[in-house]
Amino acid sequence: MKTNGRKSYYQTLTRVGEVVDETIEEFLEQDDFGKYKRIIYGPMLEKKRGKQKLRSTLTYLSYCAFTGESPQGEIDNDLAKLMVSTEFELWSEYMTNWIFDNKGNVRNDPLIRKKTAVAIKSFLEDAVRISGQVGKEYAKMVLDSSSNVTKAFVFEFERETTNKRVFEEDYEIFLREYKENYAIPGIGKTVSLGTDLAALYSNKENCSKSKALSDIFVEYGVHLDILNALGDFIIKEGNLTTDKIASDQFADIRNGIVTLPIWFMYKRSDKEGKKFLLNLVDKESLNKNEQSKLIKILFETGAYETVSKEIKKNGRKLKKQIKDLKFGNSASSQLQQAMTVLESNKIYHFLKGNYEKVKHEILEDE
Repeated sequence: MKTNGRKSYYQTLTRVGEVVDETIEEFLEQDDFGKYKRIIYGPMLEKKRGKQKLRSTLTYLSYCAFTGESPQGEIDNDLAKLMVSTEFELWSEYMTNWIFDNKGNVRNDPLIRKKTAVAIKSFLEDAVRISGQVGKEYAKMVLDSSSNVTKAFVFEFERETTNKRVFEEDYEIFLREYKENYAIPGIGKTVSLGTDLAALYSNKENCSKSKALSDIFVEYGVHLDILNALGDFIIKEGNLTTDKIASDQFADIRNGIVTLPIWFMYKRSDKEGKKFLLNLVDKESLNKNEQSKLIKILFETGAYETVSKEIKKNGRKLKKQIKDLKFGNSASSQLQQAMTVLESNKIYHFLKGNYEKVKHEILEDE
């Protein structure tokens, strides 16, 4: 039964990805400035074309859960436009992060940096434009989501690792600040945007279940962010690949961003370890020894175990919360499957493999 549910969920992910790709193509074909946009959208379209689209899938499955329609049914054009709007809004924020954290080769390539800056503006414009074709109330929701991200960026300005005050905070204070001022507005609200759009589109915006599901996906987004923070430590080698390019790995520590894993690593390190972590801030890249030492600190301070257990625990909790909403349809089962990315993820596998290799190399050196 679980296998069938998982299979259905991944079939929906694939089908939604295809619908979104087709809808984007139609949108650009009909847009007066479409041929110009293709020039600056190229890198992201190439990266995302043919791929599964999580935000759009959550939008679609939320709609099916609210209406009782089968996820195997037809996806009407207006709903597809709302699904695309969540992708455009996400891509705008994603590329903003490229510049913010010197990712995607923007540090070294002026042309990529210029295209990225223009694409950020244009993706958000098109997120508003395509959602506005369905109704101006949808466009406002997209803009509100983007404004929440602005709030999160402002908070991040003041949370650098060079500001040791962050590390002096109690865990409860640090976690509350991180969630309320960064993760919820910056990630959680953008993940739940699709659910909110779907609730309005299905006339369920004032339903207690739609509000509860939206809250679940806000929390889901928070833990996706923490999971991605763990993924930042993967050593890019051989088959150990993620969606990030090699030069983007270890970007959080290099850019002075205090993620939950970094907070635990610093708090639990000795004086020499703390100094080592702070000395990595503002480095353009890390050498092999620095990467290996970071992996050691991640595991041997217990930061990996603490953070991964928390993510997995919340994945199980959120899955149960969806089940308890008792939508009573297959869309609900597939939404529960979406939570499993927190419980079972290639990031966990890759990091453990990295640590095993680092331990072996250190034993040989000694």
